[in-house]
Amino acid sequence: MAFNGDGKCKLCGEYQNERIHIFVTCKLIESVFDSLLPTLNSIINLGPLSHKERLVGLDVKKDSDERHILRNYFTSIVKHVIFRSRNSKFGNLNNTKEIMIKKIKIYIKNDLV
Repeated sequence: MAFNGDGKCKLCGEYQNERIHIFVTCKLIESVFDSLLPTLNSIINLGPLSHKERLVGLDVKKDSDERHILRNYFTSIVKHVIFRSRNSKFGNLNNTKEIMIKKIKIYIKNDLV
């Protein structure tokens, strides 16, 4: 396993069978995005996030609505915070999710200030 680890994700506890685990199939990021979906859909209602949106965001063209950019910003912050936390253990999945959501809110608040 990489770096002499056991191959388990420290955030969700499951084996990372693919390199995109942390952004797409990790139970933690799924849970965080599910919790934040009402906020994302209040920006622009597109329903649940597709795997493509989780990985690379929405297509933004020259004439795209600014809400697409805002939704991409938001999903990028989620990925950034979770990726930076990937080597830490925070306890069970629910505890980890709550900690990640708090970190995401703090990060966005600091950006807005």
